[in-house]
Amino acid sequence: MSASKYKPEYPDMLIKHMATGMSYESFGAEVNVGKTTIYEWEKQHPDWKEAKEIAMLKAHSFFEKRLIAKTSGQKFNNENFDAKLIDNSCLIFALKTRFHKTYGEKKEVAIELSNIQIDSAEENL
Repeated sequence: MSASKYKPEYPDMLIKHMATGMSYESFGAEVNVGKTTIYEWEKQHPDWKEAKEIAMLKAHSFFEKRLIAKTSGQKFNNENFDAKLIDNSCLIFALKTRFHKTYGEKKEVAIELSNIQIDSAEENL
């Protein structure tokens, strides 16, 4: 069972993993478990679920900071980061796809219903 593969150090490892911009699912490769297993851990381990929430915020922050640095020329966290080496469109794509609830394009669809009357076959006879 997947619960036996869970280790108490995994929540902290997940947060560190995702703080570097990595995805939630890719953590499975780090600890040799499948994607289904890490999703099962959310149901079985409250500390894992909380770590996922924190880790998602860290990953989100990773990309936002780099986009801000790229567009403003600022450094952050004293990191050795050359903003010139990163393409804006790659950062925007990462934010829009990985964090689509915040950055995804919202499309509104308007449906107009008109009062359509359909004659039954009996009325036409």
